[in-house]
Amino acid sequence: MNYAILVLLGCLFFETVHATDQKDSDAWLTNKVSFPRDIDTRLVRPADFESLHAQEISGRLLFFWEPKHLDTNANVSILTSVGPADHHAVRDWREYRMNLSGARWQARVPVDDIDIPIIYFVRTVYQGVTNVSPMRICHPRAMGLEAPTRPFWPFLEGFEQDPRGWSLIPQPGESEVLQKDGIAKSGYSSLRISLPVGKHSATVATTRVQGWQIQQNQATGIRLWLRTKSGTGRARFTLYENAFTTNQVVAVYPVESELNDQWHLVDLRFEVFPKLSLGAIDWFTVEFIGTGPTEFLIDDLQFIGPWKTETE
Repeated sequence: MNYAILVLLGCLFFETVHATDQKDSDAWLTNKVSFPRDIDTRLVRPADFESLHAQEISGRLLFFWEPKHLDTNANVSILTSVGPADHHAVRDWREYRMNLSGARWQARVPVDDIDIPIIYFVRTVYQGVTNVSPMRICHPRAMGLEAPTRPFWPFLEGFEQDPRGWSLIPQPGESEVLQKDGIAKSGYSSLRISLPVGKHSATVATTRVQGWQIQQNQATGIRLWLRTKSGTGRARFTLYENAFTTNQVVAVYPVESELNDQWHLVDLRFEVFPKLSLGAIDWFTVEFIGTGPTEFLIDDLQFIGPWKTETE
């Protein structure tokens, strides 16, 4: 066999392996999935989303979708969640707007860790009709990304945008209502939790505190600011591992925080929580206790760790 044939076979082998790697690094998610609660799963449409895919370009991770019938006035967004494929019961979803480029929609999504999968799907709204794609999973390193595209920042939530990732846990007969408030510790708004007349507690939950972030960045705790709009109350804090699964572990912070109408800094050290496996944390709740009507505010949720913040 001459040298030219060997080179040709080598090139074909490389292209075959590369194509296989690309296929494995970005594929449809075939195991069990759980969409965000505000997504009606009856709207999931496999058809017309065949072209949805992720791609590494010049050290960035981009997502593309080229519909068969282009509606330039559609509102298109991609929702992403970082974490293992089998960790589906609770996910922290982030939403990014997709922009039109030629005949396809595209979005650039920041990557915090190239070794953790990204689950994603697309939602489109056009003339009042909503369509949702099935979920896909991509692996940034396998796609060719050599480094994260966003440096670590301990700040998790400031409520300047829609508070996706937060929910009120309603009691029987109550509806979920979460609103932002113009009174903020910093920025333009905080999250308001209302305790109505005759009620003595209300619990808000978030997926923003994730175990992979804690381990990756050696975080030692959570910091947040709390207050009432008037009157007094107190707050109780709980962390969950593998929430809503048979492996769920619940850890309640042993100290409650007393609150009034002034901003109160709360530092919750992970070592103080009982029975915690940090890498499995995926849900954090704050229960506000008082006498209704009372309104509580949350702002500036962030990690504590081996770095300096503005409050230290």
